[in-house]
Amino acid sequence: MLKELSVSQNEEGVFRRWFQDDYFHLIVWYETDTDTIRGFQLCYDVSMAERSLTWLSERGFFHNAVDEGSRPMRHPSSPLLVEDGAFPAQSVIERFIEARGSIDGNIARLVVEKIIEFGSLEGDPEEMLRGRKPT
Repeated sequence: MLKELSVSQNEEGVFRRWFQDDYFHLIVWYETDTDTIRGFQLCYDVSMAERSLTWLSERGFFHNAVDEGSRPMRHPSSPLLVEDGAFPAQSVIERFIEARGSIDGNIARLVVEKIIEFGSLEGDPEEMLRGRKPT
């Protein structure tokens, strides 16, 4: 179940919230002055083959794999986001709905809405949050 972490706020004009469990990390960015969600990054399969779906209101979607920077016989480098192929929307949305826990309803609804949009799924976010499966 996703739980909120306390994170430092060091970006001017933006407030962020961070939620995580063993499968997901969800970072949500807000406009400080309006409390409007500016975007989010949903990292999934974080312990095996981490990938992320990022949505930014002014730039749209990005789907990436996380390259941990590990190379044989070399010092590790910083992880990088690299382009990734197919997005497993059906399994991500089902697992997110199950893991959302007590996340604010506006955040959960937006994440589900954007997974539907990016993954070309059919369904109503509200109904899915109440237990109806996407198609």
